[in-house]
Amino acid sequence: MTTHHTVPLHPPINWSKVAFLWAASITVAGWVFFGAQGEQRLKTLEARTQPLANGDLVAVQRDVAWIRDRLERDAS
Repeated sequence: MTTHHTVPLHPPINWSKVAFLWAASITVAGWVFFGAQGEQRLKTLEARTQPLANGDLVAVQRDVAWIRDRLERDAS
């Protein structure tokens, strides 16, 4: 006579695996969130420093120096 081993309908839950997968998913979500936030900050910084890269600020400084010299000459 052979005995039949039945497979339980609901196997026991491996709580350590559940906890690991939960923590890993939270970690990945944090990386995605903070990565996107860092990307946005980088784009904002690049937009703010674009005039420096274009040389626009140097041109403004030359214009201001020229205006100052002209005003000083006119005042004399």
